Amino acid sequence: MSTRPAASRAAFTLVELIISSALLTVLLLAGAATASLVRRAGMSAVGDSSLALSRALTDLRRDIECSTKVSAVSARSITLIVPDRTGDSNPETITYFWSGTEGAPLLRTVNSGAAATIVPSMRSFALVPETVNVTVTSADQPVAPSSQTVASCNTSSGLNTIMVTSTRWVGVAFAPTLPTGTTSWTLNSVRLSLRRSGTADSTFAVQIRTTNAQTPTSTVLASVTINESSLGVAYANVDCTFPSLSGLSPTAPLAIVLQPVSGINCAEWQFTSGGGAINPADAMWQSTNSGSSWTRLSSQEPLFTVTGTPSASAPATESVPAVRVVRCSAEAIRGVAMAFEAEARTLSASGTITLEAAPLTVGGAGDVSTR
Repeated sequence: MSTRPAASRAAFTLVELIISSALLTVLLLAGAATASLVRRAGMSAVGDSSLALSRALTDLRRDIECSTKVSAVSARSITLIVPDRTGDSNPETITYFWSGTEGAPLLRTVNSGAAATIVPSMRSFALVPETVNVTVTSADQPVAPSSQTVASCNTSSGLNTIMVTSTRWVGVAFAPTLPTGTTSWTLNSVRLSLRRSGTADSTFAVQIRTTNAQTPTSTVLASVTINESSLGVAYANVDCTFPSLSGLSPTAPLAIVLQPVSGINCAEWQFTSGGGAINPADAMWQSTNSGSSWTRLSSQEPLFTVTGTPSASAPATESVPAVRVVRCSAEAIRGVAMAFEAEARTLSASGTITLEAAPLTVGGAGDVSTR
């Protein structure tokens, strides 16, 4: 039998091992670099989103704190009135809002202009206002007062004449009719139906006096002197103005008194005895002893008109909610969650307040914090 030599086993040479190790090292380094680049890119995206959100929330917090009014706020939007920032002496209206759709941007408008994106992609944005009630002037205000007739007796039936002489003073007491809620009033003028009595050689005073149970007293609040020569021979309306007779009680009757100043027969005052024309709240009087005592002339009333201006009513007010604190939480896509609490320093009534969001867990008041 012949024998054959055994086959030799194949093996890597040293050169081949060195080359293989070098290639493996290159591949490992390339993989590590790729992973580092991917990780850095992700961290950069998170940083960019978080920085944009932090800037937006800082601006929002500052706008809330300097606002003169939080005019509207809901779970995902807020509208603020802030002092002038453009130099035109007019306040600015700023609105922050998010649609509520994940991935949609956080937007801001100024004075109803085009919406600007301040955070490109949001995961969440929630607002919760804390309100208090404040008293403000109501939009429904009373009509400004104007001069109006507050007392009168004017008729063409049952007319007669009473003479004002040096021995007969004549007067009429009246209770003013004023709008409900009037606290005081101003007497502006008195109109009387008068004519001269014989020779026009006398003077007399038209006085406004206080009353006691409708009887004229000796207290004269205002007086106007009239020359008989200014009157006609036929009855005509004579107007007497009282420019400074203000602060009168709306419930206290007053009296118009014609008092002689000089002469004997001073004037004639037209009156009515027609029952339907006489105001039961009024009373006609005469005095034959220079005002020491007065006699009521029943079922008679002289013709007169009093105009006056009621005092301005106090402005109507109402209690409405005002935003005191706003809590906000937000998170951008590929960013960290942030939150803050801001105090509205001017308590001004707000518009519609819609409470839709749950209370938030926030950091320190006034700080934009991450969580």
